[in-house]
Amino acid sequence: MSAFQQQEQQRGTSSSSSSSSSNQQQKQKQQQPKTSTTEELLNHMQLALIGGDDGGNGGGNGAMSATLSKQAESVDFNDFFSLRRPKDAASGLNSGLKSVGKGALAGAAALIAAPIAGAKAEGASGFFKGLGAGLAAAVVLPVVGAGVGVTQICRGVANTPEAIMAANDGKRWNRHTREWVDEDLVRDGIWLAQSTDEDIYEQARKRAMSEGRSGIGLNGVLNESMGGANSDNNSNDNNRNGGGKQVKETQYYEILKVETTASSAEIKKSYYELARKLHPDKNPDDPDAHNKFQKVGEAYQVLSDPELRKKYDSRGKDGLGDIPVIDASAFFAALFGSDQMEMFVGKLQMAVMAEGGSDLTRDETRILQDRRIVRLAINLAAILDGYATSARAMVTPTATLTADKTNEKEEEEKLREKAALEKFEAQMKPIAQSLANASHGPKMLKQIGFVYEKQAEQVLTDPVAGFGTWADLGVRSNFAAMEQNTNRTKTQFSAMKAAFGAFGTVKKIAEEEEGYMKEEEGKEKEGEIEKSAGERDGKIAENIAKEQEGKETKKKPPLTEAEIMQRRAQHQKDVMPHILEALWNVSALDIESTLRSVCDKVCHDKSVKKEVRKKRCEALSVLGKVFQTTEADEAHKNEDINQQLENAMRAAFTPKENADEDDSD
Repeated sequence: MSAFQQQEQQRGTSSSSSSSSSNQQQKQKQQQPKTSTTEELLNHMQLALIGGDDGGNGGGNGAMSATLSKQAESVDFNDFFSLRRPKDAASGLNSGLKSVGKGALAGAAALIAAPIAGAKAEGASGFFKGLGAGLAAAVVLPVVGAGVGVTQICRGVANTPEAIMAANDGKRWNRHTREWVDEDLVRDGIWLAQSTDEDIYEQARKRAMSEGRSGIGLNGVLNESMGGANSDNNSNDNNRNGGGKQVKETQYYEILKVETTASSAEIKKSYYELARKLHPDKNPDDPDAHNKFQKVGEAYQVLSDPELRKKYDSRGKDGLGDIPVIDASAFFAALFGSDQMEMFVGKLQMAVMAEGGSDLTRDETRILQDRRIVRLAINLAAILDGYATSARAMVTPTATLTADKTNEKEEEEKLREKAALEKFEAQMKPIAQSLANASHGPKMLKQIGFVYEKQAEQVLTDPVAGFGTWADLGVRSNFAAMEQNTNRTKTQFSAMKAAFGAFGTVKKIAEEEEGYMKEEEGKEKEGEIEKSAGERDGKIAENIAKEQEGKETKKKPPLTEAEIMQRRAQHQKDVMPHILEALWNVSALDIESTLRSVCDKVCHDKSVKKEVRKKRCEALSVLGKVFQTTEADEAHKNEDINQQLENAMRAAFTPKENADEDDSD
């Protein structure tokens, strides 16, 4: 068990009120690809993902097969028939009905699929064997599903009294531990400080390297597809070849604190030690920590690759050319403006998947998301406490005042609280305006603001776990929750619609290209017919020429290279809006789900008094409205989609020459 998993266990057991947690900082980029154009990189990535030709080393297939085997090993009984503890009667009923439905569907599928699979494998005898197995599954699986369903419903009913008491006490339901817990940002902050996100990525990298792969996530797939998987096998020999030779530059060796004859293992060891020591999280007081950390990563990317190291040894940095450094998280951050909004949304899950992919285990992915939530909750609480603290400072003790004076003081305090809220709103507007000018800024702010406002409204009007009364029977709180669920459903529908739009456009483009290729092939065949006809009898040739005469007048001249490039650019322009819209909707779902957990933590934080939590909710509602009503400046409206994509690609593929300029600074 890893250190961060042990810390999480201690966090859950020491206080009977564990919680979820969230973000930290971006990980160090892994090994460098060996091509210098974005198009080649994308081609290699496609080959790696679909298992195509990867240059003869099988690297791409190895990476994907390892991924699939890990996913298969992680499947357990609860992924199909859930026996996890239900929250209450409603949760138990939902879980039970799902299990019943899954059992029935699985039984029917087995009844159909087993005979077909048997027939393909062993012919007629296999068909009857499969039929027997299918009939058995068709009986057993529905029975198991029904049994699990009844069990879950009964457990849910039994857990309902505890759920009512816990909700009244302000506790929240932890979906991972399946327990009612107290939210406590102080405790969560301590847990967050005990490790870093980089620890998790580093463990995933070590697993990948132990399996003979050169990296994790998107960078790992690209490296595998371009032959990076073989680098470790040959590294010792290649690195020793230049033993006594003079190298042109030693800067990268000096950064990693190794000799010019260092082996691959020595370089790797030094890199990990320096990365841990220089990580920005561990040097918060050093303003140059991020730059030092990046230089170590840059040096490792070159010296860990035999081909790049050979070029560097013989020609120095200038001999490396414009080698792109792929940062997938920077791509999504620049595309959706989440780099400016990191304080409010953290690192998007798409960026996490691009960095770590399926090389991260299920627990590691969940812990990264937990850390993101805790980080965001601490940031948000700090912002809202600016209003909560000022509002509390205005409160005057009323114990020694008469009834009339008490009423007067209460009126004054309401006015002062209103003034404090207006002051808080005025402070947030410039921040919101700055964020709105980012890429997808208004969209992002509206999404964040909607969740903030509805979550605050839900807690402020909730008579059970919030600050509401039973005067409206909890209708307003339930309505706020329903609005959020409706918005989530609309976003899911928009994501599917955009995905289908992208698929349809790509299909249309493929059909056009196929038609063009057939047309070109037809022209070549016509030329061959005319040539052979000329060698035959003149009369036959004349007849064929007449038959072709009508077609000749309709022939289109072949496209030039410039026209072909223009067609491709237009195709890209047609499909890109659909792809970006689908990516945005996926990100919007991630943001909404994450921020709901963040707001839960902030509004139910037991580390502060109840009156402070209420003030937080009031300020959260105001902040949500400010975000939703802020629009981008005229100069930032109607940004070109292709320009947004170009900026994101520039952020993801940073040329080495830029790094050289940074060094000179």
